[in-house]
This record gives sequence, structure tokens and C-alpha cells, in this order.
Amino acid sequence: MKPVIASKTTAFGLSPVRDFLFQGASAKEAVGIAGVLLIAFFTWMSTAGAYLGLFLVLCASVLQLSAPDFRAYWRHPSNIVFLILAFYVLAWECVMQFSGAFNHESSATKEWVLLLIPWCGYWLYRFPHLIMPVLFLAGLGLLIETLVVAFDQGDVLLRIFQGEHVFQAKAWGLYLSVVILGLIVFVPRFFSWTRTWKRAGIVRLIYITSSLWLIQCLVAAQARTAWVCFMIAVTIVLVVALSRLYRKGVGGRGLLMVLVAGFIFILTSVVAMNYEQLSDRFSKDRVNISKILAGENEQSLTYTSVTYRYLINKYGYELWLSSPVVGLGPQDSDAIIAKHENEKLHVLAHFHSTYIEILVQLGVVGLVLLVLAVAFLWYQLLRTALAGHVVGDYFLFISCLFLMIFLWSFFNFRMLNADWRFFWMLLIGVTQAMVLSSYHSMENRGYR
Repeated sequence: MKPVIASKTTAFGLSPVRDFLFQGASAKEAVGIAGVLLIAFFTWMSTAGAYLGLFLVLCASVLQLSAPDFRAYWRHPSNIVFLILAFYVLAWECVMQFSGAFNHESSATKEWVLLLIPWCGYWLYRFPHLIMPVLFLAGLGLLIETLVVAFDQGDVLLRIFQGEHVFQAKAWGLYLSVVILGLIVFVPRFFSWTRTWKRAGIVRLIYITSSLWLIQCLVAAQARTAWVCFMIAVTIVLVVALSRLYRKGVGGRGLLMVLVAGFIFILTSVVAMNYEQLSDRFSKDRVNISKILAGENEQSLTYTSVTYRYLINKYGYELWLSSPVVGLGPQDSDAIIAKHENEKLHVLAHFHSTYIEILVQLGVVGLVLLVLAVAFLWYQLLRTALAGHVVGDYFLFISCLFLMIFLWSFFNFRMLNADWRFFWMLLIGVTQAMVLSSYHSMENRGYR
């Protein structure tokens, strides 16, 4: 019989939390579980901590090579497509090596391979009870990081409450939107869980306060694309919630109605308090947008964020046309942009569009393979949900995440950065766990 880590029958006096997280795990499986939990907690906090988690996941995966379910996991169609794309990137590097065009300093092959291989999926599929703890730890890590940023310098906290631009990285807006959306989608589940807790009132107050704080941080991120994506996702969530309200009997409407009304009030209040900053941010580039749509000369444009995006997207499109099928190879885009005749664009590190970035580096082949893998995975999730094997709020949350990423990616690029890499690992891993795990194993391990 294999040794069991954190079983409730052990004599080590382990806490209930560890008993839950490591239930039924052997020693080598516990290493993989610990790695996934570290990745989740440090995704947006510490690159070093997340890489430590990845190292543990890789070590545990090597020890699982002979396990039948491990081999079966990698035979899933979406994983096969991800692996094909990873090998395609490696093949591109080999071509550049032999052609003499390879530059080690500008190569992005390692970043692409680390992003494309679904490292965490097996462990979440093997232990689906970890799905909610992983989501919780990721959100907690981002909350702590925002507090660290706020209190790192004396005036930052005040600037956040004034709605000023504090969080510089463009992906901050999306990450905050993801966590806030999770707090919204899972609020009925949370209130149901805490109903019998001794200090339920305090815990719920922390939950609401954290939500308000993160919404204010989202305003301070000054990320217009993330704001739009967030509002679209929230609209979908509210429509689904109201449709459920309509279908429920009178006796079952109370809590959901209060939660929906409370969220609308909170969001409206935050928007009202920051109306001037929000309005200024959206109106700043209105003139340039009008000129671009009217087809006016580029010389008439003033250099704002929209202007930079327009010019660099146009340049990326022209580069893609030079090698539309296979692209120019996996490399850092700043080296390519540095060759542009307009020196003002040299400050940009990428093409500010995920789709243009992929087309330039990997061509139509790379974009089609990536879209195919993600689309097939979501389609499998939809089928699983329609069969009743995925709980509604999980499906709604993951689907809204994919929609937000799809829209956000038109105007931003973050895929090769460490924070996005680990975020993507978790998203793909959670989705694969829902698709691949059987309904009964999920139910028995606490997934529902």
C-alpha cells in the first residue's frame, strides 16, 4: 500500500487544511500538489516563488512518468496540439541556428515553450479538489501584492484612492478584473459556506472590503481595455444571475437578489467616486481615434497611447506580410521594433497586440494551432458542463475569463512575461481538470 500524506488517519496531528489539500496523496504526489499551490500563490507576487513551484511540479512529473493516468493525460487532444506548437517553436529555433540568424540574447524560444506546455493540468486533474484552493491562493496573492504596492511608499495609498495611475504594468488591469470577477461569481457559494461559521460576519466583512479595495485598484490601473472587458464579463454574469432569479421560486430568490443588488450598488458607487478620472481616461485619445478612422495622415497625430498602438500594429502587419505562413521566428520583438525608421517607436517592447505578435513571430501556423488548442479545450468544457459534470459558477467564471483574454489580447501582449506564464498555466490546468476529471471523482473530492 502506498504511503498517504495528510490522511485523517495519520498520527502526525496534521491540520484540517493540510488534510484536505493532500488527501489521498502519496509522498511524490504531495510534491506536485505543493508545487501547484506555490505557483498559485506566487503567480502575481513573486517570480522566484512561482518558479520554485514549477520546479517541484517538474520533479513530481518525472516521478509520475510511469503512471498510466499521467500518460493518458498527455494524450488529450488539446495537450497534443499544445505540444505540437511547442515543437514547432523548437523547430524554428533549430532553423535559425543552422541559418546563422539565431541570436541567443533576442531568442524567445524558452519563454514560448514554458508557456505552451500545460505543466499544472495533470495535478489538478489528478486532485480536482485543489481547484478552489488554487483559485483562492491566486486571488489572495494578488490582494497581498496590491497592499504591498500601496504601502511601499507613503503617497501611493492616497493616489490609489484618488484613482491616479499607480499600477504601471498593463496586465494589472486584467489580473485585477479576473480576481474581482471571481469574487462576484463565487459570492453565493462563499456566503453559503460561511453560513454556519462562528465568525461569519467578520469573514464576510473582509470579503466585501477586499472586493471594494480591488475595484478601487482596478480604477487606479488606468487600463481602459481591461475596464471594457470587465464590464462585458460582469454584464454576462448579471444576466445569468437574473435569469436564475427568474427561474427560482419566490422562496429561493432572497439571497441572490440581495447579492446582485449589493454588487450593482458597490460598482455604481465606485464609478461615481472616480467618474472624473474614468471620463478623462476614455476621452484623452478621442481626437486621435477620429483622425485614424477618417484616414488622415499619420503626421497629424499627436503621440498618445492610441497613436503608438496604431503605428506599431501597422508595422507588425507589414512585417507579417513578409512571411505570413511561418512568421519571422520566436524572438524578442523589441529587437525587431528597433529597426523601425520612426525612433519614437523604439521605446516599445512589443506590438501591443497578442494576435499580431504571434503572427509576426510564429505566422498563421502558430496562431491557428494556439487558437485550435484553446477553442477545443473550451468546447470540451462546454460539453462537460451541458452533461452536468461541471458546476454552473465554475463554468461561467472560466468562460468569462477566456472571453476577457480574447478581447484584451487585441490591444495588449503579455504572454512571454513570467506573471502571464503562470496565470496561463493555472487557467489551462483548471480547465483541463474540469474536462478530464469524472463527475463522481469531483463530487467525492469536494469539487462541487
